[in-house]
Amino acid sequence: MSVGTIKVSDIKRSLDVVNQKVKTAFKGLVRFLSDEEGLVTLEWVALAAAVIVLAIGVIVVIQSNVNTAASTIGSKIVSTVNSNT
Repeated sequence: MSVGTIKVSDIKRSLDVVNQKVKTAFKGLVRFLSDEEGLVTLEWVALAAAVIVLAIGVIVVIQSNVNTAASTIGSKIVSTVNSNT
């Protein structure tokens, strides 16, 4: 089985295509970030991420206390219902 030979010109052409695509993508990114709408979008994304992280943190902190309170309230309701029957 023969793999064949790779021509230097083919490699150079491929690298030129990749280089051009990277330049185009980078120009688009720079244009997006320099545009006011791009910055506003970026700020909203950062704000939304911060709110999500904060919400997850609050849930983690209060979850055990809420479960304990719910169990206590449920037990008191059951005992009150059973004592009234």
